[in-house]
Amino acid sequence: MTGGGLFRRAITQSGAGHHAPTPETARRITERLAALVGAGCTVEALAAVPPQDLVAANSRLAEEIARSTDPGQWGEPAGGGTTVLPVAGTATLPERPVDAVRRRARRRGPGGGRLLVCAG
Repeated sequence: MTGGGLFRRAITQSGAGHHAPTPETARRITERLAALVGAGCTVEALAAVPPQDLVAANSRLAEEIARSTDPGQWGEPAGGGTTVLPVAGTATLPERPVDAVRRRARRRGPGGGRLLVCAG
């Protein structure tokens, strides 16, 4: 991808390239976090919550997600307990990294099939 994006290249670490929920899943996670702290689901409302309350609510939410076996509710985070992940399908991350690598690896011609990879 070329153009005026924020990143030209990125190195992902501490996880696989498929851990990137959809905007809909990210919205559900954020709505649940807001409900746990009794705040509205806006940047301003969440910013007004004391940090220690957000941390405590995030821990409770992580436990809920870890106990869940329903990917329809929590998407890829279901069963894992991770609440903060990059969101795929946005201007910043148009697709999951694993899908971008797969697409690039299949491409033929100049630059196709040659990948710069750093795994950590």
